[in-house]
Amino acid sequence: MSEKAKRQAILRELVEQHEITSQEQLVQMLSERGITATQASVSRDVRELGLIKVHGRYVPLSRLAEENGAAVPTIEGELVTNITPVGANLVVVHAVPATAQTVAAQIDAAKLPDVVGTVAGDDTVFIAVPSRVAQGRVIAWLRRTLRGRKGPAGVIPAPPTPEDSPRRPR
Repeated sequence: MSEKAKRQAILRELVEQHEITSQEQLVQMLSERGITATQASVSRDVRELGLIKVHGRYVPLSRLAEENGAAVPTIEGELVTNITPVGANLVVVHAVPATAQTVAAQIDAAKLPDVVGTVAGDDTVFIAVPSRVAQGRVIAWLRRTLRGRKGPAGVIPAPPTPEDSPRRPR
C-alpha cells in the first residue's frame, strides 16, 4: 500500500471515529499514529476523500446521506448561498464552508458550454465565462438549478444581473 493510500485510509478511520474539527487536528492525529503529513497534503486528502465540514466537523459525504436518510448534499440542495456576477467574465458562487470543491465539481460535471473553467476555494467558486452573454446564461442556469431548493434558512438570494433588467436606451 502506498504512503498516500495508507494515510487516506487512516484519515477515513479518524473521521469516522472522532469529531474532527480542523485539518491541523488531522495532522496531529496522523503524527500520533506515526504518519508524517503536512496540512497541504491533508487538505488534498480531505478533498479527494470527499470529506466536508458539517456543523463544525468533518464527515464523509456518503455518511452524511446515510445519517440523515437523505440525498447527498448537492448544488440543488443546500450548498450554494449566493451568486454574484463580477465584471463580464466571472461569476462568484458562495457556498457553505468546506463545500466549494463539491459545488465546482458539480458545475464542471454539467459541462455547460458557457463555462470556461472553475476555481474553488473553501467556500467560494469562481466561474470563468467568455462574455457577458455567457455570464447571464450561466447565472440563469444556476438559478434554475437552485429554484425550489430546500436549503438552509437565511440563504441570500442572488442579486439581479444586467441580463435580468430590461434594457434602457442609451
